[in-house]
Amino acid sequence: MEYRNNRLIIDLKQIADNYLALQKSLPSDTALLAVVKADAYGHGLVKVSQKLEAVGCPGFCVAIVEEGITLREANIKGDIFLLGLINDPSIAVAIQYDLILCVSSLEQLKRIQKQAALLNKCAKIHIAVNTGMNRIGIHTREELLSIVDFVGVHHNVDIVSTFTHLAFADENPQKADYISTFTQEQIKRYQAISDGLSLPDSAANSAGIVRIKPYHFTYARAGIILYGYSPVCTEIPVKPCMSWQSEVVHVTDVRRGESIGYGRSFVANKDMRIAVAAVGYGDGYFRSLSNQARAIIRGEYANVVGRVCMDQIMVDVSHIDQVCPGDVVTLLGKSGDKVISAEELAALAGTISYEILLNPSQRVYREYKDEPQ
Repeated sequence: MEYRNNRLIIDLKQIADNYLALQKSLPSDTALLAVVKADAYGHGLVKVSQKLEAVGCPGFCVAIVEEGITLREANIKGDIFLLGLINDPSIAVAIQYDLILCVSSLEQLKRIQKQAALLNKCAKIHIAVNTGMNRIGIHTREELLSIVDFVGVHHNVDIVSTFTHLAFADENPQKADYISTFTQEQIKRYQAISDGLSLPDSAANSAGIVRIKPYHFTYARAGIILYGYSPVCTEIPVKPCMSWQSEVVHVTDVRRGESIGYGRSFVANKDMRIAVAAVGYGDGYFRSLSNQARAIIRGEYANVVGRVCMDQIMVDVSHIDQVCPGDVVTLLGKSGDKVISAEELAALAGTISYEILLNPSQRVYREYKDEPQ
């Protein structure tokens, strides 16, 4: 039960609309996978995946085995790709839950094949190809051929696809059609390694979906762009899907020369009226937003003053009439004609929009609009 008005409002219909707009922007024979790792970028792993599967999404990308298991137990039927490598004790359960395992070496594949044989099951894999990210993946065509040859004689392993990850596709974000030299080199390396093998492939991440349409791939992977934040300029009509609201719990007057909050980081240069809102860094509202961020109250922007506390923030409402306890405080999202974006908060907090979306804690109530039936 929710007693405090401190909630994330997740618009599942908008997420579905974003997905369909992204799919429409791709070649007709390129399938769009939804990246739902990290609780679907804070939007809700199960509910987001159920909604997207209902509108035709064929597969989902997760980072860890636990996320894949959660989806299977929620009756998700589509392909589930593990984007990260897993330890040996996790291999058997990943196979049992029909997850597509990420492979980065022949030695790792041999361990997967051994577990599949013990379970009398077929292990599905996708092969990571390192083209410049230098994180995971094989480096050469010879390594890929050795994996293909091994699969050819072990029928309890099946290659679903190969994939690479673009490290610099978001360079020069204000130009939608810009493809960096480094990105072009990554694609060339990927094609040279996999040329002629007729394996399904995947390279386009969120920025790549916008920019690398001249190149054909079997799959594209929509991450942050699926949730309404494109890392590069785009005409694809995606919109943010998350709002964060709290409420005013107290209003007080502060005289000129008095300080507000811990450390006296804000001193009033005039008489002020201050609203206290029931949210703080204990809820995931960044402490680094102290004296920088703004909220929306009664259709007006209001500046955060003083340090963000664990459970409360103070907001200057001197210019807003009749603010009182119970008024809605919009921390993220749209209220009337005013908007606070994750990108705005990220710039103030010295981070990226991804972290803003992921940061609200579990004590912030989640409310879903347009839940799947």
